[in-house]
Amino acid sequence: MTITALDSWIVRRTGGISGPLRSDDLAAWQTLRLRETLARAVAGSSFYRKRMAVPDPLAIDSPADIARFPFTTADDLSADPMAFLCVGQDDIERVVTLNTSGTTGTPKRLFFTADDHALTVDFFYHGLLPMTAPGDRVLILLPGGRPGGVADLLCQAVRRRNCTPLVAGVPANISDMAAFAARSNANLIVGFPVPMLAMARSWKEQGLATASIRTVLLCSDHIAPSLPGAIADLLSVEVFSDWGMTELAYGGGVDCSCHCGYHLQEADFLFEIIDPDTGAPQPPGCSGEIVVTSLTRRGMPLIRYRTGDISHLMPGRCPCGSVLKRLGRIAGRRTGLIRLDDGVIALPDLDEALVLLPDLVDFTARFTRENGNGTLCIRPLVAGALSPGLSRRVRAALEASPGLRPLLDSGRLTLRVEATRRFGEFAGEKRVIAREEAS
Repeated sequence: MTITALDSWIVRRTGGISGPLRSDDLAAWQTLRLRETLARAVAGSSFYRKRMAVPDPLAIDSPADIARFPFTTADDLSADPMAFLCVGQDDIERVVTLNTSGTTGTPKRLFFTADDHALTVDFFYHGLLPMTAPGDRVLILLPGGRPGGVADLLCQAVRRRNCTPLVAGVPANISDMAAFAARSNANLIVGFPVPMLAMARSWKEQGLATASIRTVLLCSDHIAPSLPGAIADLLSVEVFSDWGMTELAYGGGVDCSCHCGYHLQEADFLFEIIDPDTGAPQPPGCSGEIVVTSLTRRGMPLIRYRTGDISHLMPGRCPCGSVLKRLGRIAGRRTGLIRLDDGVIALPDLDEALVLLPDLVDFTARFTRENGNGTLCIRPLVAGALSPGLSRRVRAALEASPGLRPLLDSGRLTLRVEATRRFGEFAGEKRVIAREEAS
């Protein structure tokens, strides 16, 4: 058994453990923290005081006992965010307002203390260890750098690693950003998956030097399965991926050098997979909705929070030797799935079909439903001149997609490829399928 960077992090956090981390050690730590969190939530949060009067929050013998408690939803957060606060407002360092369901719905507000952010920085730091060496330069292509934002917390972790952070924001002009990245002599580049692939293509097309760059970290959006390999081939680098959520102060999980799933931040959260319809727990290997419970958050602990993301816990242990649970790839969002009688349309299926097409930088998708049937409109986005036949190749790729083919064959779905347009400024938000319901 080896001691990985994240396992050693938990050994240090838990204290009193010598040698490699064991699953029993972690479960005992989580049980203690869960009791504390439930007691804090009932005492400090008016929402949880009403919601969890029964059963007794302290009657917890193992992390699995969390299943006794009801779920918390994004609608709960939107309805009365102040009811979740467990500290005074003077103790809050950052307030984040988010739209629910990607870009629609009533906004929800999230509250974080300085201690909450410090835990995220600690997790980021240990996640960076396999990707960096002291003295490296880290180019961060994420939105903004405001205090407490994801770029700021990542910068703190990078500096703690004795590396130099370079925050450049999200790329608007792909070719210019590729040239800048080459001049920066960055050793690690962090950014959104689709713009990163476009930048890697531009890097290759311009013949820019790649000697300095060793690793890429993809984050903050869905990652099509074939995309990391494409970037790795274009730049001759190792590509890491992570999964996180703003509700978790941007933490969540990160893969290791084995690239066999996201090692989860289990010192600070409990992770469950449930059936999205029934709420029943799902065993490792079975897909469902990710549910998260805070273990160490002070400002706004969340109990059995339904994230809306669909994935699965991977069975067995990672080849790296870590005992941490691993999350499989994100298959989409529960609210982002468009259901027709013959199947489901999901953005990850569109990504996997389209992102590797030559010249395609990105695309927008819009779904319209009328009389039970649907029309899916795709508009390809390109960085340079339109290549002949791109629209035809887009249509062919979608028609061959295993997820879309049954819907197209049944006549329940009509496909339309709209005029190609130039890739504009990337907004730095998660991509979604826009939808309209015809009257």
